[in-house]
Amino acid sequence: MNQDDHHRIDLDPRLIEHIDDVIALVDEQALCRVVTPGITRTFGWSPQDILGTSLWKRVHPEYILSGERALQELIDDPGGLRSMEIPYLCKDGSWRWIELTAVNRLHEPDLNALVMTFRPRISRVDSTRSGDAGELRYETIVENQQDLVVKTDPSGKIQYANPAYCAIFGKPLGALQGESFLPQVHPDDQEMVQQKFSELLRDPYEISHQERNWTVSGWRWISWTTRALRDEEGAVFALIGAGRDVTEQQELEGALQESEVRYRELFAWSNDGVAVYRALEEGQDFILLDINRSGEEMDQVRREEVMGKRATVVFPGIDEFGLLDIFRTVWRTGVPASHPEKEFLRQGEKEWRSNYVYRLPSGEIVAIYQDITERKRARQAVEERERYLRSILRTTDDGFAVISPTGTLIRLNDAFCRIHGYSREELEGKALASLASDGEEGARQLLETVLERGALHYETQHRRKEGGLFDIEFSFSSLHEPTPSIIAFCRDITRRKQDESRIRALLQEKEMLLKEVHHRIKNNMTMMMSLLSLQAGVLRDPEAVSALEDAGSRLQTMAVLYDKLYRSESIEALSLGDYLPSLAEEVLETLVPSGRIEVRADLEEIVLEARTLSYLGIMVNELITNAVKHAFPEDAGGTISLEARRGEDVIEIVVADDGITMPSDVDLETSPGFGLSLLRALAQQLKGHLRIERGGGTRVILDIPLPPAKNSLVDRAVP
Repeated sequence: MNQDDHHRIDLDPRLIEHIDDVIALVDEQALCRVVTPGITRTFGWSPQDILGTSLWKRVHPEYILSGERALQELIDDPGGLRSMEIPYLCKDGSWRWIELTAVNRLHEPDLNALVMTFRPRISRVDSTRSGDAGELRYETIVENQQDLVVKTDPSGKIQYANPAYCAIFGKPLGALQGESFLPQVHPDDQEMVQQKFSELLRDPYEISHQERNWTVSGWRWISWTTRALRDEEGAVFALIGAGRDVTEQQELEGALQESEVRYRELFAWSNDGVAVYRALEEGQDFILLDINRSGEEMDQVRREEVMGKRATVVFPGIDEFGLLDIFRTVWRTGVPASHPEKEFLRQGEKEWRSNYVYRLPSGEIVAIYQDITERKRARQAVEERERYLRSILRTTDDGFAVISPTGTLIRLNDAFCRIHGYSREELEGKALASLASDGEEGARQLLETVLERGALHYETQHRRKEGGLFDIEFSFSSLHEPTPSIIAFCRDITRRKQDESRIRALLQEKEMLLKEVHHRIKNNMTMMMSLLSLQAGVLRDPEAVSALEDAGSRLQTMAVLYDKLYRSESIEALSLGDYLPSLAEEVLETLVPSGRIEVRADLEEIVLEARTLSYLGIMVNELITNAVKHAFPEDAGGTISLEARRGEDVIEIVVADDGITMPSDVDLETSPGFGLSLLRALAQQLKGHLRIERGGGTRVILDIPLPPAKNSLVDRAVP
């Protein structure tokens, strides 16, 4: 006998007929090839019931998976031995615990089988009250079960818990027994759980629910199925609960629900139209299953009215539009497809759509579409505008160029090429600096200035193809979109420059002529003053002499003005500060040679045209002459003050003296004297107003309107 002979099993019926243990030979597929008659005494099955059937057919379902793993380990271990305890189904429907011992004899030619011994065992849990076939399933403490199993009395006090239950709650069985399971339930779930457990006391005596339990890993979602065990009178004497941690499943379901909500929101509120279809009649037509809000607005339909209807009914033009063929192709092949932009008529107006179609795993197809009418119209408007601008740029006499930030000529119109004497092919791609008279450095600084300021007006000289220089005027603007660039409009200003030069020469000649005229007028007035003075010298009538002297003084006023205009840079205007003090000095020098009267001037820088100054000069002459005669009689000395102030809309001119105050009966508006009448007439010519202030001398104030500013010809500066 070799070393394995003591393991061999003699299957002679005379030896095994009365053995209570059941011996069976099982192949690698767990099919029973041989079984001893003890199967009938122990489990009620005849050998014919067992032969050719799977070992697992009568093993409790909860133990099949662990049993299969153990069997596979044994098959991979020739000569090995495995033992396990499992519930086995009896013919009367009850379950019996057995100790199954299996030895691997597959490698022995005379056996080539797994030799199994079935030995009945007494359950480790007292089940004296067990009466039906299903109770054992819930009373058995499944040592290797991953699910949680717990037995409680009707009040919820724990009688038994399997290792998985003890492990998840972090307590040994001894610490759990006698304790209520309820404290382990989340406070928010306890009322629900108590309500559920009250349902165990009535038919069907079984409940299923999910609750949150406090575990070693914190709050976890546990799915429980609990059954009530009843005695022969139907009274509940125990509760058996089986639980499974479904936290991850719960979180996954929550995430799926949130995802469903998100995608439903995206579907409902997407700016694109979205429609879902199901194929009908092998793809000949399609049923509209759903459509979102944007789709309703684009197609001018109501969801509740079109759902479930054929696409060809809801959208009669879908076939002619070409979209139905796209639906059929995508449904048949599963390959997504785009439907190109295409126009159609709605109420006589052109509209455009673009579609993207794909198939879902369920076989339904989805169409995502955009109403691109506004975009198409905007594009057409831009294209039309571009054609319009191109037409203008093509026909204008001004040159146009698009220039890169580095100075390369990108696009040009015909006028730009014509101005420079080149063809378009010769200039495009050429550097702007190659045309400029100031070279690369000047062109670089110019472009930097344009990019910095955003716009620039510039005059310079460019060189034509034949080499000649000409004057050119540029208006630059920088663009940042779609790509950084500079646009430039230009024109040949050579003729304008020549005309301006001629005009300046004519103006200079005119100014010289006017100066000469002013000089001769001044000389003529001086001669007239001399004649009046000679005439006054031979007269004996005081009034005649006075009249001639006054006339000479007035001529002197005009002579001083023309002298100042002749000597000034401008022949049209003069500052009050340059004119009035000189006039006052010359009048006083004529009337009071001794210098006993002093002139003080406080005049703002106010420039007035010659005509206004001539009126003001005569008025100031009259007022100074009047002051000399009446405010400072005989040899009295004093001061005459000249003031000028610019207001918001008037100029205030004051002639004051500190001599004898003008009598109160002298009224500028009504006095008949020639001098005062002259003052009133000149003030009226200037659209001004005269008034007198008395006290410590006399102040005569003239307010005249501030003349509007005149535009002057200013040459544009060249950077």
